[in-house]
Amino acid sequence: MIFFLPINGPLLRMILKSLDVPLPIGEFYFFGICILMFVIGGFMTFTPKLRLRI
Repeated sequence: MIFFLPINGPLLRMILKSLDVPLPIGEFYFFGICILMFVIGGFMTFTPKLRLRI
């Protein structure tokens, strides 16, 4: 979850660029994706585990 903090956006872009991974989206969309991944990670971290009841 800490990896996807919005402040790490430039770091993620540098990592992807050094790995030669094309990133066809702009800064604003990338920032939105980082926030979305952060919220999803927080939701998965702080919700109780789901159990399969058979």
